[in-house]
Amino acid sequence: MRSLLAPQGLLLMWEITQPQLLFDVADGLLMNPVEDLGRTQGNPFLSKHQWQEALQSHGFLEVAAFSEIDAFAQDVIVAKASAQSSSLLPAAFNLPSKEKNRNQSSEVFWGKKQDISDWFYIPSWKRSMLPNLKSQISGNESEYYLVFLDECGLGTQIVEQFKNIGKELITVEIGEHFYSQNSLTYTIDPKQRDNYNQLFQELRRLNVSIRKIINLWNITASSIEEQDNLGYHSLIFLAQAIGEQSLTESLEIEIVSNNMQSVTGSEELCPEKALIIGPCKVIPLEYPNIKTRSIDVVIPQSNTWQQEELVNQLVIEFATEISDQIIAYRNVHRWVQNFEYVPLESTVEERHNLREKGVYLITGGLGDVGLILAEYLAKTVQAKLILISRSDFPNKENWTQWLTSNDEQNDISLKIQKIQNLEALGAEALVLSADVTNHEQMSEAIAQANYTFGQIHGVLHAAYMPRESMIQRQTPESINGEFSPKIKGTRILDTLFKDIKLDFFLLFSSIYTFEPLPGQVDYVAESAFLDAFAHYSVSRGHNRSIKSINWDGWSESQSAMKFAQKYKEITGENIREGMKTNEGIEIFKRILSGNQVPQIVISTHDLPTLIKKGERGLSLENLQNNQASKPIRQRPELKNVYVAPSNELEFKIAESFHKFLGFDKVGIHDNFFALGGDSLTGSVLIKELAENFQIELPLRFLYEAPSIAELAIVIEKILIEELEDLTEEEANLILEKNT
Repeated sequence: MRSLLAPQGLLLMWEITQPQLLFDVADGLLMNPVEDLGRTQGNPFLSKHQWQEALQSHGFLEVAAFSEIDAFAQDVIVAKASAQSSSLLPAAFNLPSKEKNRNQSSEVFWGKKQDISDWFYIPSWKRSMLPNLKSQISGNESEYYLVFLDECGLGTQIVEQFKNIGKELITVEIGEHFYSQNSLTYTIDPKQRDNYNQLFQELRRLNVSIRKIINLWNITASSIEEQDNLGYHSLIFLAQAIGEQSLTESLEIEIVSNNMQSVTGSEELCPEKALIIGPCKVIPLEYPNIKTRSIDVVIPQSNTWQQEELVNQLVIEFATEISDQIIAYRNVHRWVQNFEYVPLESTVEERHNLREKGVYLITGGLGDVGLILAEYLAKTVQAKLILISRSDFPNKENWTQWLTSNDEQNDISLKIQKIQNLEALGAEALVLSADVTNHEQMSEAIAQANYTFGQIHGVLHAAYMPRESMIQRQTPESINGEFSPKIKGTRILDTLFKDIKLDFFLLFSSIYTFEPLPGQVDYVAESAFLDAFAHYSVSRGHNRSIKSINWDGWSESQSAMKFAQKYKEITGENIREGMKTNEGIEIFKRILSGNQVPQIVISTHDLPTLIKKGERGLSLENLQNNQASKPIRQRPELKNVYVAPSNELEFKIAESFHKFLGFDKVGIHDNFFALGGDSLTGSVLIKELAENFQIELPLRFLYEAPSIAELAIVIEKILIEELEDLTEEEANLILEKNT
């Protein structure tokens, strides 16, 4: 098969076992049929898992298997031949080389769908079977499960059930500080990051190896603020503690919640709980040794057979290896999240659900997407637009003076020109500076808008603060600040408009909830919150006009182009193609057509495929080689003078700086971040240094010691401490290996 494919060629394969004639022909063509009792006329020659393993072991990339395709219920296997492996065998035919393609970065594997009608999906749930429990839980006696006990008693029952089958668990309860009652029982304060570090330090001191963590703290909390501490914050601190201890063994984290997912539509939802989707999706990308799973349940009444059944189901779930990442239990049934394609055709009616000279409020109204949609509203219905911006903006009477006094390419100048263009199209525009997270400011802004234009007819909540932050760098302060526009802002808007019948209230979420990237844990989390909030509002009848839109990337916006450039710098690849501006506007028109669903996902590519790729992830392991292929650039002018490395340790560290930053030379006092390094590049750099020197090197050391000289001191100290713990024979072996 490799010889038939061009370099990076696409393989699309399925085994025909029915009708029988085709099977008999294929069977007869085998030169030496293998006696295999499992291979019958109703079964393929290889299972889909065997095909995946075989293709991966022979150099194929992006291998994926899809079950039960077509009426014959066949497995379809899709893969891509690598450039290296396919060139090792003689090709069955040669394609003419194209010089212009030689310098192009590799393109994404899955193509953009041409018909916009094929870009729409809605979330759904599919019944599934419990995993097979192949054997009783056993293994190394020093390998434990760590259980964070909830206050509803579910965790206590799970622990008892495990004890009944001979498995001892370590438990962690909520307390006011870190306390070790004994080697199997601990308490910590969920709000204190150091408590998590103390816990793992104590477990390491006792030589305890943790195989699985079961976090039940997202089972019903007393308040929204406490929910943040027990949900998102807890998982971030947990991952950070694992990172601090440089734990590299394979580890699974089970994240259990209740009433987070809308499966039946009758749940009493708490949207804030959905924040845990961020850590669930992104932790495995930033910590490659960790797998995660989200399990949502509805807690049955105490002392019922339903409660006993749920405990049994969860014990079996925890006792098996993680496969499905997002699941839910409702009554006795296990559900797996999936997405259904729903074609939204274009309509003849141009205005859809819009009013002539309607009044529309846009948070993030001076952002790229906000202004794009404002222009559409201006062109279509000559709308009265309230553009909310967090930043100060010149009063309208000062615009002429501003444009005269400042460069026309100045950011504010460009925005003024765009607003003037809206007015030229027949719209009226009111720009208001207000913090969407401040109830008083937003209340005043809406009052001013009502006074100027009359009642507001529709809301676009597009406020967004772009950022990139690895989990290891998160703090409670940064978390709360980053979440506020989407979470607190949404709550405030919902309160302010609760008695107003809006034509639409659109929450701008993102497809990256399902296609996550390292460094985007907060973005994934807040998008998941918006999705959950829409389901929550509709299910309770609070606001039937609310809808969450998981937008694909607006590829022609300034923010998207900057992100695409950074993505290429980090991965060496072009980001997959998102929506062009005219396509985004067409999608907006179709969404306004009146379909009554609380959430709709926009994907220019096949969404199930993107989700599978997201679960495999663009992890730090995948990025290590890509980062090393950056083109060489000249060292920029820095405040400090260039000083070359002077010893072997500094030279070795400098090699990694060269490799991942791409400069012709790096001085020992040059600051990693001043050279343009970011937390993602830093994670890969630290990973390589830890491997090269065979030491444990947490990411935090790069922030504490961001230069070659400072890192050399840190690494030397670690090496000396480790050498002091070695026998003379072990030390000599290491010295010989590194000489």
